[in-house]
Amino acid sequence: MPRREEVKEVTCLERLWTFQSKDVMPSLANGERYFADWRRTPANWNRPYFWMKRKLDRKTGLNIAHPPIWCWHSCDGAWRGPPTVGTANMLLAADEIQSGMVAIELLVPKQLVLLSSYHLWNDFVEVFLKTRRIPSRRHNTRRLFDEPLLTNDCDSIQAVIPFIEPEWVQRSFDLVVDGRDWGEMIFVN
Repeated sequence: MPRREEVKEVTCLERLWTFQSKDVMPSLANGERYFADWRRTPANWNRPYFWMKRKLDRKTGLNIAHPPIWCWHSCDGAWRGPPTVGTANMLLAADEIQSGMVAIELLVPKQLVLLSSYHLWNDFVEVFLKTRRIPSRRHNTRRLFDEPLLTNDCDSIQAVIPFIEPEWVQRSFDLVVDGRDWGEMIFVN
């Protein structure tokens, strides 16, 4: 696992956005590195998440025991476009939103980021859920990570990272989606 000073030496950063439970923020505010927890991963998604974790481990050279943290790089077909209210509504269950979620904007060292097509990831998971097997290469598993990552006008680019460092957080706020237009940007400069 890299030490913080090793991560800080990197100058190439990716702007990412993530939705997390509010309980993430106290540990980040205390200066602690945040890791996701397998207990919060839906049981029927554990194998696809573990498959993605192995891909991230290969890219980063790390072997993290935790699931990857999902983020957004580009949403709704727009290169580096931030997530919209619609993105949050489609991704999160109503009970997650009601229990309290935060939207977090991050600047993450590029070598710790694995980008992929969200559209092709959903195809991958769909094959897994139908067959209970990790899809083979013929199911576009290679294309999942190939440029161009936006496969159509509605696709998004997802990112997985191994953890969140407190200093990566640029801003965060409570995620509120009720009564808002689905096309409204969550993060506005």
